[in-house]
Order: sequence, then C-alpha cells, then structure tokens
Amino acid sequence: MAIINARISEDLDKSLTMLAEALERSKSYIINKAVEQYIMEQLEDMEDAEAALKSMNDPHQKFYTPEEV
Repeated sequence: MAIINARISEDLDKSLTMLAEALERSKSYIINKAVEQYIMEQLEDMEDAEAALKSMNDPHQKFYTPEEV
C-alpha cells in the first residue's frame, strides 16, 4: 500500500478524529474510504460527460428546446 502525506485543516482533523473514534476505525481507513469514494464519483462524472459530448456530436441525435418539450 502506498503512503501519502497531506495537510488538512485543524477543524477537519478534529472531525476526522471524532469520526474515527466513533466508528472504531483508524483515520487512515476513513481517509482511504473517502478518497476512494471521491475518485469513483469523479470517474463516473467524467464518463457521463464523455457520453454527453459524444451524443451532442452525433449528427443523427435530435435535441429539443424547452419550448418543444
């Protein structure tokens, strides 16, 4: 497993510590899960954006204005 150093605000660290204690998990575990979730969401957003652009560039794709709907 890779080791990464990061600086976070004191407030975020306090919240992270409280959450880790409440869940009986390490701060590293919570950070890992949070980063994992963030990356998955970003990758999904990128895939959605790529699909939308592909659809917009398709000359056979019909788009409707709000007035037409």
